Amino acid sequence: MTAGGTVPSVAGTEIVLFDFFGTLVEFEHDMGRLTYPDTYGYAEECGLGCGYDGFVERWRSVTDRLEVRAAADHLEFSLDEVAVAVAAELGVEVPAERCRELGQRFVGEWAVHVRPVDGVVEMLGRLAGDVRLGVVSNTSDWTLVPTMLDAMGVTELFDVIVLSIEHVYRKPHPSIYQRALDGLRSDSERVAFVGDSYEPDYVGPRALGLDAYLIDPAGRHDVPVEHRLSSVLDIESKV
Repeated sequence: MTAGGTVPSVAGTEIVLFDFFGTLVEFEHDMGRLTYPDTYGYAEECGLGCGYDGFVERWRSVTDRLEVRAAADHLEFSLDEVAVAVAAELGVEVPAERCRELGQRFVGEWAVHVRPVDGVVEMLGRLAGDVRLGVVSNTSDWTLVPTMLDAMGVTELFDVIVLSIEHVYRKPHPSIYQRALDGLRSDSERVAFVGDSYEPDYVGPRALGLDAYLIDPAGRHDVPVEHRLSSVLDIESKV
């Protein structure tokens, strides 16, 4: 055992950090394929009625615009900001608490379609016996990831959970990985990062000196074969 009580794995990895969306859970990437009747009903109450399809398209276009901005400056945005921007486009002044509620209703309906990767709960339980675990996730909502981890029954397995909405900066900004390392009181030498997005989950962690594994079954990115995973479940054999 190490001085900190960690049992190192055969490969020397002591800590495994996971991305959340697309890694530990699966979700529908195209928000237009989902339905949001409760969100739109509340939007009408707020004076944002522009037809269901029109509202969903505005919400999506605003989200896409904020995503482009965040990709450039790495500053996370909240769903409150999405609601405020939609209201501004429609020329309606909506109180902050209503914008917050609108964002919560949206994420509640979106989250219905999020589900754990088959076998991931069991795998995390096995890994937790050998290495320390953490989550580093980009998210525009404060409660979604913690709520889902609780529902999966795995919260207690993680020594650190870092969310971009709380940290301010999102992956691949180096400070978000460093915050996880600081929380674990560890350096990067025996830390592996696992995720499904090339820049945030592979390039970013490697730039800070972390080992990184990319879920990329189709081989879309230039990643050494030994660092490419078909599924998050493959990490168990790597560490």
